[in-house]
Amino acid sequence: MLVPSLQHLNHGNLISPQFPLLMMIDIIYAAYVNHDRVHIEKIQKEVQRTLRGSEDK
Repeated sequence: MLVPSLQHLNHGNLISPQFPLLMMIDIIYAAYVNHDRVHIEKIQKEVQRTLRGSEDK
């Protein structure tokens, strides 16, 4: 996948040159989550529990 160089991130005329990078990150994240969904859901629940606990302090 072709992506813009860091030197030209602000030079998009119609669409941001950052868009392909965002799409690639989204695809990688979706593949990661689908790879081990049970483990990811466990981590997400732990994070939510931790955040709820920190609000009480």
